[in-house]
Amino acid sequence: MNEFNLFCDFFQQLQCLRIKLLGDCYYCVSGLPRARADHAVCCVEMGLHMIEAIQSVNKKTQVDLNMRIGIHSGSVLCGVLDLGNGSLMFGHMM
Repeated sequence: MNEFNLFCDFFQQLQCLRIKLLGDCYYCVSGLPRARADHAVCCVEMGLHMIEAIQSVNKKTQVDLNMRIGIHSGSVLCGVLDLGNGSLMFGHMM
């Protein structure tokens, strides 16, 4: 579905980082690997864009597609993500 390619466009525009897709949950973060003051705003805008894309898919395909969208805000001490082409490390402990 081309509408889900819009997610990639939104990620680039809002400088979010896609982590993974697990079932009906699409994990992404903002403010990593570089901190940014507007990370929460970027996450909310990403969620709103995703809702619009999902509604577009539902309208075009007549399929009842749903996806959970939730937001968590807080500090990250450290982390290592395997993005398939190497690891991305971030955090205060590295």
